[in-house]
Parts: sequence; structure tokens; C-alpha cells
Amino acid sequence: MAKKKATSKETRKGFPSKKLLLISISLALFIILSAVIYHVFWGSQNNVEFPLRAVIVDQVGADIPSSPEEMQRFNETLFNLLKNASFEVRYYESKSVTVNLYRRLAKENYGVIILRVHSAIRERETLVDFFTSEEYRQNVYSNELNRGLLTQGNYSWLPNKYYFAITPKFVMEAVEGSFPGSIIIAMGCSSLKREYEEMADAFIQKGAKVYIGWTDAVSIIHSDNSTIRFLQQFLEYNKTIHEAIDECNKFRDPQGYVTMLSYRVKEDKIANYRFSDFTAKMVLGVLFTSSRSKRLS
Repeated sequence: MAKKKATSKETRKGFPSKKLLLISISLALFIILSAVIYHVFWGSQNNVEFPLRAVIVDQVGADIPSSPEEMQRFNETLFNLLKNASFEVRYYESKSVTVNLYRRLAKENYGVIILRVHSAIRERETLVDFFTSEEYRQNVYSNELNRGLLTQGNYSWLPNKYYFAITPKFVMEAVEGSFPGSIIIAMGCSSLKREYEEMADAFIQKGAKVYIGWTDAVSIIHSDNSTIRFLQQFLEYNKTIHEAIDECNKFRDPQGYVTMLSYRVKEDKIANYRFSDFTAKMVLGVLFTSSRSKRLS
């Protein structure tokens, strides 16, 4: 009997140690899980990443080198692609593309920003500027012009007519707020020309995750088709950024321009992101919030 009692005491003595170990593991897991939840959801509450909102900024519109038919084809195709991927889509027609539209673009919280806008290389400088549809007028935006935030530009087919154009410095200093991890598609000529990357870098530094543009002059039909093709590959076929760009570059400009679609990313790994990678955090956030709401109700 004495031997049995001794065995019984040993058993009871070992039990609390196992229980304590289990409690310690559970507590450690709870702390780790809490830290992850805080970082993913509460820690980024003021910086919602990649919202399912898209905007088409159509400064080119139906004017030369486009046409009413081409403008309609492009915008309808793009609108349907984005809507099918659950995006809310906003469209700014040519006359709406002002300095102030660019100024507030980040605050409007778009995940995809399509800039169907003319761009031009600055003479004797390694800068690319984006056109507005606002005609240049003296004594307007004087402060922005003096600070290098704006410049004036003209088209080769309208040599005596000048428009305000935004500079990389404008994106850094005059655009209000930050882009929420956006994908920027800059459709104009030389928008990502080698050694002229300041505009791309400005958008990235301002919060964009991806900037896509052309390495040289491009025709409007090729830029339109490539933008459609990129979004098809990325949204419908779930290709990575890099794969979708590669697919676009299998096609050549029908008007003979020698140019390639290129990209810059905030981090190298983003080149291998798929659409599902951009939206995963948002989906988890919605699920978690929904679950939390049910518990509170």
C-alpha cells in the first residue's frame, strides 16, 4: 500500500508541470497571434492598402492621335475588365484633367490608376512631365511654376499652343496625401525611359507599389492595347506583374515605334505579386472585422 501511495504522489506531482507547459504554450501562441492581428489590421488602420477602386484619367480623350471610336473602345473594355474584378471605377474625361485633379489623386484612394495622358521629355534634362488639359495662361500657378512643380509643354502637331504639365517634383511636394499601395499605369510616351525615371520614383516614394510605363515613344493604339492586355493578364489570368508585362512585350507597336513596356516596384518581391497578393490582406481584414462584429452584436 505504501508503495502505491508513493506512486500516486509522483503522478500528482507531475500533472501540474504538464498543465503549466500547456498554459505557457497557449499563452505564447496567443501573444504571437495578437501581435500579428494588431500589425496586419489595427497597425495599418490609417493606411488601407490596395482598395478595390480604379480611376481612368483620360487626358488624351478623343483628340489626335486618338479618335472617338478608339476612346470608346478602350474605356468600355477597361471598364468591363475592372468591374469584373470587383473594382469600383471612376472616369475623368479630358477636360477634367486639371492641375488640381493631379493634386488630389492620392487622396481619392485608388488601387489602380490609369493615366491615359500625354507625357514628354524635358529639353536638355532627364525629366518626363505629364500634361494636363489646362491651357497655359500667364499669372496662373505662378508659385508652382517658380518652384518647379509645374512647367509648360506643347504638342508637335500644335506647336503654338501650350498646356500646364506636372513634374516629378509636383508628385512629391504638391500631391496631397499618399497613394495606398497603388498600381500606376502611365500610358504616355517615354513615361519610363531609361535614365529618365524621376517621375516613376516620385510615384513610388509617394506610396505607389508599382509604376508601369514606356521606354520610348509609343502609338496610342499600342498603348491602349497593351494596357488592356496587361490588366487581362493580371486580373483575369492572375499572372504576376512581371509575367503580365512580359506578355505585353510579345507584341510590337503597329506604327513602328521601338518601345517596351517596363515597370518599377517599391520592393523587388512585388514584381512577383499576383492580383490575389494585393487583395489578400484586404480580404483577411474584412473577414476578421466581420467575425469581430458578430461577437460584439
